[in-house]
Amino acid sequence: MNYFLNRYEKKFLINHIQEKKLKNKIKNIFKIDKNVKNETGYYCISIYFDTFNLDLMNEKIEGLTNRKKIRVRTYLNSLNEKPKKWNIEIKIKENSTVYKKKREISNDDLLNHLNNKNFYGLLKNFSNTLNQVYVPTFVTFYFREAYESKIFSNCRITIDQKIICNKYTKNFMEKIKQDRNYSVDPRYKLLELKYSTFLPTSISYIFRSLNLNQITFSKYSDGAMRISNNQIGI
Repeated sequence: MNYFLNRYEKKFLINHIQEKKLKNKIKNIFKIDKNVKNETGYYCISIYFDTFNLDLMNEKIEGLTNRKKIRVRTYLNSLNEKPKKWNIEIKIKENSTVYKKKREISNDDLLNHLNNKNFYGLLKNFSNTLNQVYVPTFVTFYFREAYESKIFSNCRITIDQKIICNKYTKNFMEKIKQDRNYSVDPRYKLLELKYSTFLPTSISYIFRSLNLNQITFSKYSDGAMRISNNQIGI
């Protein structure tokens, strides 16, 4: 099991002009993530788990400083590609610090657990999940551009677009291609600045110079709430 500690996140909603300015300012510092095969980005699919009462979603909506997310996530280069493996992830937030634990599972093993509703067996290796019954609730999907820096190796920038959230069903992969329940107006993109330990002054200056408005946003909680309230788009 892998552990990731002391990560901080800042989120911004940006338009095309702001995106263009940002990319121009960081082009000599950040490059496309070396793991991206097609030199543009990749698709990200996540299945979120929650209690029957959606306690984890409500913790975010209520603004609790200590909360967690439980999900399984995979990355695809194309929507025609079949997932080979997933990561089971527990994301814990304590005030402004984010901790993450994750474990890899094959696509066949995941589908076996989901189809047989063996959710306890899927999550049992994470002590944070043993105090409640957790079931799959919603699926999020989006296209991501990811940037990394050799100069500032503790920083990472991601830009997510066409963010979709659907209720979980067994045929969730097909539903992703059919249902366009946008959590964010597709004219806008979600920019995230992620860093560990400290934020370099030069990076902080770049973001301040763009006059971006930092937001609080969760692809799971905000997307699920929009579906629950039957309010798609912002």
